[in-house]
Amino acid sequence: MATAAPASVKGFNCAANRMYPCQAYALYHAGFAGVLLDLTAISDLFVVSRFMVAHPNNLSTTAAPANEQPLLVPL
Repeated sequence: MATAAPASVKGFNCAANRMYPCQAYALYHAGFAGVLLDLTAISDLFVVSRFMVAHPNNLSTTAAPANEQPLLVPL
């Protein structure tokens, strides 16, 4: 019988029993040399969907991150 997945802690979700895969994130600071990237460009950079960038950061998929805003990006 499967057990429930453990609660996520600050964007990190991992169980020692290995019944559930661990999710790893990169910490990405939006904006580089004054050039702001939107979620589409960031998601293209990491080859993930806009939703996968927006969701752990509590952003809308149409939101534009602020300059130097830290973002968790799933790997």
